[in-house]
Amino acid sequence: MPWYAAHAVFLVRYDDGVQSNYPVHECVYLVEADDSDDARVKGTAAAELPEGSNAMTCDDRPAHLTFEGIRKLVSVDAEGGGLPNGIEVSYSFLEVESEDDLKRFVNGDEVWVLYAE
Repeated sequence: MPWYAAHAVFLVRYDDGVQSNYPVHECVYLVEADDSDDARVKGTAAAELPEGSNAMTCDDRPAHLTFEGIRKLVSVDAEGGGLPNGIEVSYSFLEVESEDDLKRFVNGDEVWVLYAE
């Protein structure tokens, strides 16, 4: 059975109801599925947050995560049924404005990116 990387998108919603920005989390779940439809179902199930586990703070404000959907599925080529060490399970295409921004991004510093998929 093939493997898929299911990219789940979560939105941070502020508990006070004032949503002046939209912080987004993307989590990638590795699922074994018959096909992409099955992978979407299994990815959605993996992304379900247990009741009460979605509470958090963001920008020093009480908030909670809401699951918004599966953004993309990436087929993982795992010949022979196993997942070998070092296998690529997902990818993203981004654009930054300069090489300095690229270096900051690689270092984990804050930088604006265009998510170009």
